[in-house]
Amino acid sequence: MQIRHRCFNWKESGVHQKNGYIAQELEKIDNEFVINENDKYSINVLNLLSTVTKAMQEQQKQIEDLQLEIEKLKGAK
Repeated sequence: MQIRHRCFNWKESGVHQKNGYIAQELEKIDNEFVINENDKYSINVLNLLSTVTKAMQEQQKQIEDLQLEIEKLKGAK
């Protein structure tokens, strides 16, 4: 929930990015989300993606557990 989605214009090209991230904001959440070489920031996509997919798996497990609980409650009537 800490990761904020942003729209912005790239400084170098002026191209508008409809949905993205600010590396400096991600760095405050987890410094492994960012590669910083000589004050040039980039997103470490592999680390960010692995964190996101892990969170999705955990949420899916919660959803499945809640679905089972609902089915049990419906059957108890």
